[in-house]
Amino acid sequence: MFEQKLNKYWKTVVDTIQDGVMIVDTEGTITSVNRAFEKITGHSKTEIIGKPCTVLSCNACELVRGNKGKGPHWCVLFKRGKLRMQKCVMTRKNGDHRS
Repeated sequence: MFEQKLNKYWKTVVDTIQDGVMIVDTEGTITSVNRAFEKITGHSKTEIIGKPCTVLSCNACELVRGNKGKGPHWCVLFKRGKLRMQKCVMTRKNGDHRS
């Protein structure tokens, strides 16, 4: 019971912070986003969950992915288990770029 309550609180916290949060699995598939992410990117949860994170064309991903254009792309996040804090410019749903 305690764990269920804790999960509810965490979901509330993540959904109310002003920073966009996107969770991806090890294959790069988007599994969850918060409200701020929806506002920042213009993508709703229902249309973005299940899509590859590459749909956002984030410039930081281009910097950290190995073998650009050659073979499978692998995000350093999963190779090293972490990424440095960095600014990310991504393509919004309407085609604008947002950082």
